[in-house]
Amino acid sequence: TLEEKFYGHNGGGSYHWTVEVPAAMEVDLESVTGGISIDGAELEIDGNTGTGGIEINNAIGKFELNTGTGNIKTKKSQGEFELNSGTGRVLVEDCQGNFDINSGTGGVKGMQITIESDAEFNSGTGSIEISAPAGQDFDLEINSGTGDAVLDMQGKALEGYFEFRAHARTGKIISPEKFDQETTYGENDDEYLQKSFTRGKGTPRYFISTGTGQAELKK
Repeated sequence: TLEEKFYGHNGGGSYHWTVEVPAAMEVDLESVTGGISIDGAELEIDGNTGTGGIEINNAIGKFELNTGTGNIKTKKSQGEFELNSGTGRVLVEDCQGNFDINSGTGGVKGMQITIESDAEFNSGTGSIEISAPAGQDFDLEINSGTGDAVLDMQGKALEGYFEFRAHARTGKIISPEKFDQETTYGENDDEYLQKSFTRGKGTPRYFISTGTGQAELKK
């Protein structure tokens, strides 16, 4: 156990901790205002910070990390990712595994990701863009409350099941492909549109939804 404590009324200053751990360690980490940086480690970490940012680089493991207002960046890493920011932006780039990524008000981006079985990217008011995810037979959910939810295939052949949802009056669905099914349904006294199409064997499955923004597929 490593910790720092202040005594009296004038405790303060700046502190930086560097901790090297053996492979496959389990780590619990708490910080009120500082950031968390993980580089080149193999570990299972459960960490929280109030206002600091979070960075993960060249790491392998299970990551359950939360920040109140900081941004989150993870690159060239592999494993199980559960990452949450209250108001910050989240970037996932060149990573492989399963993903549960959330921001309350910030934007979310996923680039060069490989999904093993399932992934979910959410933002309350920010926009989300996921670019050409790789993998086999996975489920991908992209959800924004008031921002745009965009899946950009970047020229990759369309294969799988694609489902779109948006508020019937204030949202919008955009797709370069014709839909196989279109319907409306009620939820909490609101009306929503749901449209879908299938190409090929029906997997992977993509679910793109927004409340008042655009649910969009780009070729």
